[in-house]
Amino acid sequence: MRLDPPNDGSRLPAITRVTTALRKEAHRFVPSDDPRFHFEGKWQPGAEGVMISKDRASRVTWTGPVAGAVPVLVCHPFSGVLRFDAPGHAGIVDNHSWFTFLRAFPLAPTLTKGPLCITAIGRNPLAQGQEIVLAGIWLPAEAASITAPDPAAFEELQAQMVDNWMDNIRRSGGSVEAVTRQRQAAYLHRWRETLPYVQPGSRVLDLGAGFLYEALLGFLREHGVDYTAIDIDRRAVDSNRIAGARFGFGPERFLHGRNTQLDVPDDSADLVFASHCIEHSDDLPKTFTELRRVLRPGGHIFFAVPTTVDTSAEHTYFFSHADWVAFTEEQGFEVVNQHIGRTYPESGFDLLLVARLRG
Repeated sequence: MRLDPPNDGSRLPAITRVTTALRKEAHRFVPSDDPRFHFEGKWQPGAEGVMISKDRASRVTWTGPVAGAVPVLVCHPFSGVLRFDAPGHAGIVDNHSWFTFLRAFPLAPTLTKGPLCITAIGRNPLAQGQEIVLAGIWLPAEAASITAPDPAAFEELQAQMVDNWMDNIRRSGGSVEAVTRQRQAAYLHRWRETLPYVQPGSRVLDLGAGFLYEALLGFLREHGVDYTAIDIDRRAVDSNRIAGARFGFGPERFLHGRNTQLDVPDDSADLVFASHCIEHSDDLPKTFTELRRVLRPGGHIFFAVPTTVDTSAEHTYFFSHADWVAFTEEQGFEVVNQHIGRTYPESGFDLLLVARLRG
């Protein structure tokens, strides 16, 4: 079946999207080279397995299952507005962004029949082009294959990230020491961004602290932060207790744990800091339940998350920028600041959100 949608999408509604937390183990990823994708127009392969269209006449048709499908598209300054069509349903999405990052579009459950057609219509006047950049599509997995992650295995998976990170730098010909110094400087910059929300004596919980270092510990001591850190990697906890002692932080300040079960009292934090940690949760609603519990009323969460959609097992969910904002607000917080930047030297863009606990 061939779909021939008109180019003019001005009268179509915005595509209905599902903004609930979508878990990766409930889906399987199908890359753009799958033969069920059919490309029309001028297309060429891009880096990291994506397919890139080069003209406004571009179209991609997916002839596989549609129910629960989550197409993954790359947003960048050259992309425009796209039209989604399936039998009995049509809508548009604005895929334009000033920043390059992957975006998942969970489609409405009413899209139960194929094929699904995505067409470039270029309605956004800010877009410099009308391209489609397709990474692939997520499909619901068979129900029998969906199992809850084993807690011990999940902990080990997260702890292995440090080793994998270093191995990836070596394979690319980089210097682990040089990148570590750059990353530490960037991480300290991120901590400086918390100062409008942190006063001397503020009780701050660092979620997913990683391996702390002299410049950061000195910063925390200089600003009189009442500091506690939690990490899932026992090696980081042991290292932090040794490093923290030199700055007057007792060993009880450095805890081992997961972000779904925080071993700290209720209403004990003025601010929770988490840089690239919250997305490493095997139960995101439970993580936010814990955040609400440990924060005092009116306290803040200050967290950064990647804006990419990937197939890594460490990241158990895939969210867009808009989904992170919506989910945070649904969890009882008011977003007071947000921006997208490129803080870490070896990473892509990430989203920084600051949100106040209501009540």
